[in-house]
Amino acid sequence: MPGTCRFLQQGMVGMALFLLSACERPEPAGTSRTSAEAAEGASSAFQQALLADPIISDLTSAYLDQILIDYRQAQDSAEALRQSVVGLLDNPSDSTLAQARQSWLTAHDDYAATTLHGYFLQALPARNTSGVSMDLAMERLHYQMDYWPILAGYVDYLADYPDSGLVGDMTVPLSREAIIQQHGVFDLSEVLLGFHPLEFLLWGEPVSAAPGQRPWSDYLEETQLTSEQAADGLQLTQLTNNRRRQLLNLVSDLLVKDIEAARQLWSSNRSGLRDLLASLSGPRQLGLLLESMSAVITEEIMVKSLSPLLNGDYENSLHSVYSHSSARAARAQLQRIESLLSTAAATTVTLEVMLAELMPDFSQVFYQNLDAGQQCLEQLYLTVAQNSDPDVAMTIESEIVECINYMGNLTNTLRLAAAGMP
Repeated sequence: MPGTCRFLQQGMVGMALFLLSACERPEPAGTSRTSAEAAEGASSAFQQALLADPIISDLTSAYLDQILIDYRQAQDSAEALRQSVVGLLDNPSDSTLAQARQSWLTAHDDYAATTLHGYFLQALPARNTSGVSMDLAMERLHYQMDYWPILAGYVDYLADYPDSGLVGDMTVPLSREAIIQQHGVFDLSEVLLGFHPLEFLLWGEPVSAAPGQRPWSDYLEETQLTSEQAADGLQLTQLTNNRRRQLLNLVSDLLVKDIEAARQLWSSNRSGLRDLLASLSGPRQLGLLLESMSAVITEEIMVKSLSPLLNGDYENSLHSVYSHSSARAARAQLQRIESLLSTAAATTVTLEVMLAELMPDFSQVFYQNLDAGQQCLEQLYLTVAQNSDPDVAMTIESEIVECINYMGNLTNTLRLAAAGMP
């Protein structure tokens, strides 16, 4: 069997028969070619068969199924977070606060893994369904679920502003409708919905090199007014701890509902998206996947985080600044890309096999930079989190550049593979 058909030697025995014929098609009678020409012809025929429309359509169809699985997981984790929040409010303690924080980390990881899907949706042409733009609807939901950076003082108290935030503003009623209305009402960073207001409510303002150290007593229910409060005409619902409890309860509940709405949006449009992809050529579909993977790395990690860091904006460059878990978010985004590479079409051909045919050293180059890049980001974010002094942070410029180089190598590898498409 020709060497160009190495995927079969790697155990990919489920490929369609037409791929076998592309590898072993006999020469017409009366013709002769050199071995090099024959190998080149076999390789070209194999590549064309491997990138045939039905094969890639099967793969993108499998990817659409995976999107729903990912959103189901994100919803389940958000519901677990919600239950942990209820446990904290029912019985505030060190242990229930720690459990709520751990549930937040897990839920945010699972949501971060869906980042790729948003960029894939943006890359698709003709996304309108029933007159509604799906990508705009998803963009709105994403703003309600995971916008950052946030203006923490819009949510709750800061060390220098003990009465700040919606928690301290008794003139604004705390209701589902009021929170939604106040979310981003004057500025995008004035966020009340989603993961990061929850993060701030659970961790509080970072203290020195440690994550936020909000005490569990911030969530003790206040059941009695002081004589001074009663004289001022206050009600129990207006007391700070009680408002904080109510805000945490509402925001955690709305997060579950928003993630569920996102999952349902993908589910209700799955058939139309499948038809849309099937109407595109195989190389075009493959190009959309590569474009989406590259966009996650470029926009989410390089543009939103590494570039601001390089320019000295240490305050707004970390995805999860209060929990010191920015590296976890980046890892979840990169791991979803890695998982997509192993996604197989119905014929058991993975995306990685396809890209390796377009760029023979794809796997080696990509995974070397992926592993090194993840390690670089983890160390970088840890260093930034532990050194809030700008003078100290300036010494990490070489680390930032190193991480940028790794991320740039990843996107360049994807582009080179795309450039190899026939």
